[in-house]
Amino acid sequence: MITGASTGIGRESAVSLGRLGAKLVLVGRSPQRHRPVIADLEIESIEFELIEAELTDLRSVTTAAGQIEERHPDASVLINNAGQGGRRGATKDGFELAFGVNYLSHYLLTRRMLDALIRNAPARIVNLSSNAQSNIGSFQTEAGLGRTRSLTGFPEYAHSKAAMAAFTLELGHRLVDTGVKAVAVHPGVVATDGWRAIPQPFRWLITRQMLLPAQGALTVLQAALDPELRSGSYLTPEGEQLINPLAGDPASTRRLWEVSEQRVAAYL
Repeated sequence: MITGASTGIGRESAVSLGRLGAKLVLVGRSPQRHRPVIADLEIESIEFELIEAELTDLRSVTTAAGQIEERHPDASVLINNAGQGGRRGATKDGFELAFGVNYLSHYLLTRRMLDALIRNAPARIVNLSSNAQSNIGSFQTEAGLGRTRSLTGFPEYAHSKAAMAAFTLELGHRLVDTGVKAVAVHPGVVATDGWRAIPQPFRWLITRQMLLPAQGALTVLQAALDPELRSGSYLTPEGEQLINPLAGDPASTRRLWEVSEQRVAAYL
């Protein structure tokens, strides 16, 4: 299962996993947006299904999770890849856009899939974070309500990625002895469609020195497949690293889980 596989790191990761024999479940907005990756998979006769989901709408995420549970009861790897940066706004449920899309929708999807993953262990959860999380000055477990406040959306993006790293640590703690490992990933600074909201020529100046999506996907593949990785680890192209201690504090990770659970309670 992989979210955001229509372009960028998600597309490269999906094709690479398919070549290794994985049966793929692509979770994303529409068949139209997924046409390029669908063409890639069909050319190579890779087995896949597209489950439509709008990550700005928690009800849509819940519907998608139910379809996956029904059609793919043997699912054993979840890659929470989809994300966006540099956009401003709020989700349908009233959460700040980056927090809602990058983190909270994936928290809900993961919670809905946990029973299946535990049943199918050994299993793996891969959460796309970012070294942007190292730039936060505080970690606010109660954050995420309302519209984007900053002009660029980047502070909110960094906070959402810190939440993904903190979520991974808490999963590592809660999934001990279940056979399910959770790994957070910083894939490197990658030129993906996640930056499409930034107007030209600024987008070109920002992305021209970034890694290609295929390079970023290598770390995601390692996170999904390497049996030696520790649950709760934070993997980068340079190896395992520690996350920002503001987000990694056990009291903070536990509180983030509790607050997130309250926010999605109607859909669990």
